[in-house]
Amino acid sequence: MNTIFSLPMDIYKNRRLVAKLAKKYGKKVIAFAGAVQRDARACNDAGIDAFFPILRGVVTLEEAMKNENAKQNLADTAEQVIRLMK
Repeated sequence: MNTIFSLPMDIYKNRRLVAKLAKKYGKKVIAFAGAVQRDARACNDAGIDAFFPILRGVVTLEEAMKNENAKQNLADTAEQVIRLMK
């Protein structure tokens, strides 16, 4: 059974632990972020199989952080990722 869940922001510091635990059980690790930079590829080295930005365009930080916008952006991106997994 696959489970989708989100983790608190401080888990970023422990991404290697999360990835190691997932690998132990043969699971993939997918990360979602507001935006990513080129150096985010280091996440792959830390065991995260794929990462995805959830912003679909240029917005202010204030707009991106609005609860309603953030929820919708995450839901839209997660839906597209799930479509790949079917």
